[in-house]
Amino acid sequence: MNFRITNLLPFFDKKSFLLSLFLLLAIPCFARTKSDFEVAGDITQILLPISAATYSLCLKDYEGIKQFSYAFSSSLATTYALKYSVNRTRPDGTDYSFPSGHTTAAFSAASFIHFRYGWGKAIPAYVLASYVGYSRVRADRHYQSDVYAGAIIATGFSYLYTTHYAPKDLQIVPLVGKNFQGVSLTYRF
Repeated sequence: MNFRITNLLPFFDKKSFLLSLFLLLAIPCFARTKSDFEVAGDITQILLPISAATYSLCLKDYEGIKQFSYAFSSSLATTYALKYSVNRTRPDGTDYSFPSGHTTAAFSAASFIHFRYGWGKAIPAYVLASYVGYSRVRADRHYQSDVYAGAIIATGFSYLYTTHYAPKDLQIVPLVGKNFQGVSLTYRF
């Protein structure tokens, strides 16, 4: 049996087909209002999470995919809850600046890779995630504090949900006393 795209047309009515066609033709018109730098940031904030999940899938690390899903969805839910409750005005005058959703998505992927697979594999992802944050500030869509908050939220949830990568010579010990709390980090060279 030969499959052709025309075999799918009976499943769409004419209105749906025309609306889809109109939207596909309109996308380039909307994209032209943004700079190439901003569009690259928009695309990267989508590709980083897809890449993190695909990497886990290629390794057949289903536990990692589950952990990433929890961290990513929690990060985005928290970010959007804050966006609508804080409702900070963006530098360009529009609503819902704090925190940056683009940065949250990008840093969620980068920090997951870091905690799951190690620092070395995460360096390119952190560079790209930082680019996403910078592109949002440069495009006047966010303040620096919005970008930092998105990165902190994403990294925090990745830390909570991801089985951590830690060299055998690294020890992390919580310290709790009557008048203090802290963490001791010890690394043997």
